[in-house]
Amino acid sequence: MKAHFNPYFFILFALQESEHIKYRNYEENDKFYKQSVLELYCQKAGDIPCYVAVDVDENPNAVVGFIATTIPYEIPEWEEADVRKKMPGDKKRNGVFGNIDYLEVVTDYRTKGIGSKLLEHSIHRGETTKKFLAMTVTVLPEDVRAIGLYNRYGFVEVFSDESYYYLARYY
Repeated sequence: MKAHFNPYFFILFALQESEHIKYRNYEENDKFYKQSVLELYCQKAGDIPCYVAVDVDENPNAVVGFIATTIPYEIPEWEEADVRKKMPGDKKRNGVFGNIDYLEVVTDYRTKGIGSKLLEHSIHRGETTKKFLAMTVTVLPEDVRAIGLYNRYGFVEVFSDESYYYLARYY
């Protein structure tokens, strides 16, 4: 008997999978497998709260991924000089920088688009900030998947060394 591939089954499965993931701002009762990391980045967030992905089937506070972004980001002078070198247009124009401080998705939830949705949220924050120049992020060289994700969303390498890659997305 010949196997039959039904693409509608996979589309339906993907839709069901995404229905139990909800996206929202961090709440004080949220739980993450690295609770101290969640609290470190999200309880100090101030004006721009962490944005989380929650598996509501597991628990309304079961965080399966989150992103912490700082806007405005007080970019160190030496980093700003490197970021501006690759910036299109007027490299001396005044404006605001942002930084992605942390992005993580629980291993079992990866490849489901959760990291993309979280990143899109931070990119949108930059797009809606007046005089926004660039969003920056630091990535470990061995984190090939993260580098690929950032590249798909327009981040380019500003500089790198054996310890990390420094990427920026220009606006």
